[in-house]
Amino acid sequence: MHFQRKEFVDKNREKTVRKYIILIVILTMCPAVYLTFGIIKSTFYEAAANRFINEQLGFENTQVLDKKVSYEHKEVRVVLIGSEVPDASISIARSKLKEYKLEDTKLIVLQGYEQRSGGCIFYPCHGHGRLL
Repeated sequence: MHFQRKEFVDKNREKTVRKYIILIVILTMCPAVYLTFGIIKSTFYEAAANRFINEQLGFENTQVLDKKVSYEHKEVRVVLIGSEVPDASISIARSKLKEYKLEDTKLIVLQGYEQRSGGCIFYPCHGHGRLL
């Protein structure tokens, strides 16, 4: 796009027009920069949370059945299946959140699947859920 440049007779008018153009460009860019910054922060948070889940919640005879990471609520919710993980092991994993830059994140672990009467029942237990 080759636009012909406007020639101003009055230099003061030219400066004023340039200032308005720069102001409009800056005001147009601000929301885009803000949204981009938010998306980048969210992406880094989710990557750190997924790395935490893979490295700290890989317990013996237990698998991660489901995981939900919420940047908005600063929450990591994990559903484990297999052998029950002791509260002490979950507490150790919870204490390592800061190593992944997840200091203010709430870790919710749901675990303990057992078949009873053909279905599963959930009830909360000691800061993490348990399905019975």
